[in-house]
Amino acid sequence: MTWVSMSTKAAEVKFGEGLERGILNRWAEVSAFAKGVSKWTKSPPCADYDFVGWSPDHIPFIFVEIKARRSRWGTWGDVIFPLRKRKMAKRLSNFNIHLIGVTSYSCGTLVEVDLLDDPQEEKMITRHDRPNMPVRHCVYTGDSLTIYSP
Repeated sequence: MTWVSMSTKAAEVKFGEGLERGILNRWAEVSAFAKGVSKWTKSPPCADYDFVGWSPDHIPFIFVEIKARRSRWGTWGDVIFPLRKRKMAKRLSNFNIHLIGVTSYSCGTLVEVDLLDDPQEEKMITRHDRPNMPVRHCVYTGDSLTIYSP
């Protein structure tokens, strides 16, 4: 078994969290899903989302999961989110609330997907910073994606 130090995991988490608010702000300016949000709040630690958008009436309006990639858009041609995020999207849909996945790439491209949409496939993926810990992911491609170029 290969072990990864907590400092490596912490560094990866810190990298992503340091970019989240800026990515959210850029996405909220261009996405129809974000229209009507009056305030954003950060999720608690280990939640299946990163931000909640609130209506002017202080009602949860939308949930957002943010991913930051060091690669350029098109390197892989898809976006991935852990299956547990899709399960959260299904639970939220009972209240007519969307969970949107937003992925930012090093080239500045943002890619949006409604995690309630059916993925094109599911597969086990192991992250480089968490070896020997595969997680089932939903893979989204093509028409399920909305791409915002810089």
